[in-house]
Amino acid sequence: TSLPDTPTLPALVSLGPTGVLQFHDGNSLLDQATLLAEAMPAPPAGSEYEVKLVNGGESLSLGTLSVNGEGKGSLLFDNPDGENLLATYNGVEVTINTSGASDANGAERVAYYYALPEAPLAYLRDLTVSSPTTPEEVGLIHGLRTNADELEKAAREMLNSYETGDEAATLRNAEAMINLLTGEQNPDSHKDWNDDKQTTDPGDGYGFLLNGDQLGYIRAVYSHADYAVNASGASRNIIVNGENAKICTQNLASWAPELRDQLLAILEASSLADMDAVVRRAAELADQILNGIDLNENGSVEALAGECGVLAAYEAVYRMADMPLLPVNPLDTPTPAAGLGTPSTTPSPTRSIGTSPTSGGGNSPTNV
Repeated sequence: TSLPDTPTLPALVSLGPTGVLQFHDGNSLLDQATLLAEAMPAPPAGSEYEVKLVNGGESLSLGTLSVNGEGKGSLLFDNPDGENLLATYNGVEVTINTSGASDANGAERVAYYYALPEAPLAYLRDLTVSSPTTPEEVGLIHGLRTNADELEKAAREMLNSYETGDEAATLRNAEAMINLLTGEQNPDSHKDWNDDKQTTDPGDGYGFLLNGDQLGYIRAVYSHADYAVNASGASRNIIVNGENAKICTQNLASWAPELRDQLLAILEASSLADMDAVVRRAAELADQILNGIDLNENGSVEALAGECGVLAAYEAVYRMADMPLLPVNPLDTPTPAAGLGTPSTTPSPTRSIGTSPTSGGGNSPTNV
C-alpha cells in the first residue's frame, strides 16, 4: 500500500512593516534618511503625507511621501549641510497635510510616529555619532570601520610586497598592521619594529584590542551594543540588531589575536624566505576582519559565529537606529452613508504644530 503524497504547503507571503525610517551614509556619515513604506494606505483625497524628523519641539521636513495602490513608496532625504541626522533627531513623524485645512493655530493631523527609546539612544549615539573615549571622538562603529579599512589595505600591500620580493615593504606593512591592532598604549607591540626610526600606524591609535586605558574598538563596540540591548525600554529592533552586532564583534575578538600572532611571526623572523604561509594567512585574516567569511557557503555573510565581520557589524549598528512607524490617528475606514453609494468619513483629531511628542520607543504624540 502506497502512502498518500504529502500535500505541498503554499509559501507564506512576506509582509513588511507599515513603514520604516532608516539612516544611511551619503556624502557624510548618517546624513541621509530614507522612509520606506510597505503598506501605507493613501492619504485622504486632496491631502498628502509629509515626513519629518523630530526632537521635542524641533523638526526637519524631509519632504512629501507618495504611495502607490499597494501602499508602497519611498522618500530619500540628503541633508544639504552634511550633518549627522541621528545626532540631532530621535524620532519621525508623518503628518497628513491638506491644502487650506489648517486652522489659525496651525493644527495638523499626525498619522504615524516613532521615537527611539531614550536610554538605548545614548549608547547608540556613542556608536554612531561621537564617543568621548576615542582619540578624535569619532563614533565607535565609524572608528572600527575606518581602522579596519586601513588594516585590510596594509594587508594587501604587505602580500603584494612579499610576492614581488620587497622585504622592506613587507615588514613596513606588517608593522602598520600590528600597530593598528594593538593600539598606541601597548608599548610591547606598538613600536618601530623594522628599525626605520618611525612607528608606522595609519590608524588613530585606539587599537582593536585592549591597550592601557583604551578598550580598543572591538570591546568598545561590543560593550555599547550590549548596553543598548539591555537598557531600559530597548525595542525589539534594537535588541535583535544589537545582538547581531555583538556576534560580529565576538568574531573579531577571535580573529584579531590570531592575526597579531601571525604578524609577530613575520616581524620577528630572521628571514622571510619561509614566511609564505604566515604572510598569506595574515592577509586572509585582515580581509576576514573587514568583510567576514561565508563559512557555511550559502552565498552570503550572515550574523553568525565565525562569519560576520566589521561591515556586517556596521550595518547591524545602523539598523539599531531604524524607526518603524506606529499609527497615531489611523485613517478611518470609509463606510457607506445611508441610502448612498458613496462613502463618508469622520474627521480625525488634529495636533497643534510644535506640540512635543512624548519620549520613548514608539510613544504617540498627545492630541489636543
